[in-house]
Amino acid sequence: MIKSYHSICRWTFNPGKGGFVPSNIRPSWSSDKFTTVDFVKLVAKKIKPRLPENIIIGIKLHYDTEINEQNVKEVVDIMKEENIYLALITPGAHSHFAYGGIASLNPDERKKAEEFGIKTVDVGYEMKDVFLDDKEPTFVLWNGSWGYDIATPFIKKMYENLKESIVNLCKYEEKKMENFILQLNRNQMRDILVC
Repeated sequence: MIKSYHSICRWTFNPGKGGFVPSNIRPSWSSDKFTTVDFVKLVAKKIKPRLPENIIIGIKLHYDTEINEQNVKEVVDIMKEENIYLALITPGAHSHFAYGGIASLNPDERKKAEEFGIKTVDVGYEMKDVFLDDKEPTFVLWNGSWGYDIATPFIKKMYENLKESIVNLCKYEEKKMENFILQLNRNQMRDILVC
C-alpha cells in the first residue's frame, strides 16, 4: 500500500475565511484553555481514526505561539505517544513584526526577526524525535507581512534584506543537520520571483 502524507493545523478547524483572525474568534481554543498538547490529542482521537490506513498524519506548528522552548518536550512526548509526526514548523512572526520583519529597513526589527527565525529552527530540531525517517519536515518562511507590500521607494532594499536574511537562515539550518525542507509561503515566493 502506498503511503500518503497529510498534515493538519489549528487553522484547519476554522469554519470561515481568514484563519483565527481576530485571535479570539474561537475563545475556547485560546492558549490558556486549549494547549498544543490538547490539539495533538484532538487530532489523535477525532481525526486519525477516520483516516484510511495508508494516510500518515502530521502536525503543522507555529513558533512561538503553538510550540516554543517551554512546551517542546511535552508536545514531542504526546506526538510520539500518538504516533503523529512533525509535518511543518513556521515562525509565527506576523504576531511580532507587522512592518517588515526580515525585510525591514529598521536594523533592530530585522535583527530581532532573524533571531526569531533562528529560534524556530532550534525548536524544530528539538522535535527530531517526531521527524519521519523518509520525509523531512517543512520549514515555511511566512510571517504574514514581510512589509514589502508597503508602497515605498526603498522596496528594492527591502527585497535585498529579505533575500540576505533567507540566505543566512538557510546557512544556519544547513549547519544544524539539513533535515528541513525550507520554503517560502507561495505568496511571498511569487512576489520574490516577480522582483
